[in-house]
Amino acid sequence: MKRIFHKDTSDNGNSWMSYTDLMSGFLIVFIIASLIAYKGYVIASQSKEHLINKVASLEKENSKLSQKLYTAEYEVTDLRDKLNALTVQKEDYDKIVQFLEAQKNLNSQYFEYNATYQRFECKINVEFEPNKYVIPSTVRESLKSAGNELLSIIRQYKTENIAFKVVIDGRAAKNLDENLDKKYFGSVQ
Repeated sequence: MKRIFHKDTSDNGNSWMSYTDLMSGFLIVFIIASLIAYKGYVIASQSKEHLINKVASLEKENSKLSQKLYTAEYEVTDLRDKLNALTVQKEDYDKIVQFLEAQKNLNSQYFEYNATYQRFECKINVEFEPNKYVIPSTVRESLKSAGNELLSIIRQYKTENIAFKVVIDGRAAKNLDENLDKKYFGSVQ
């Protein structure tokens, strides 16, 4: 017991005391540094969560904007297609207007407009001889001229979107002159 109560005043006895004080100081510095680091970690984790939430909201916004961009591109493409279709329709309309103007210029010597059927008809009357199919020479040149006039109009307005219908038909009509009927068919009863 003597040792416990005995204090040595030499430098060796006080050296342990200074190590203890030094370690206590380091402990306090470590605790303060740990608190500061923990506070920094809490702030950093809150900022990280905030940044994650911000990034998520920006990704949602980006997704919405991407969808709007896709929709806008689709609408622009659709409008371009409609514009192209309208342009083609306008070109066709212009061609039709020009064609209608050209119809007015059809040579009245060969054609006339039939309002009942809304068509132009050839005025050249071709009468075939009975039981013959050869075009009479008296009207052959007139028919060629009328055909060439039609052909020039068709070639002038020929496009992919405009079609022409030229109908060539024959009409058999009973001749009301009974003398001609008797001449060709004998007596009519």
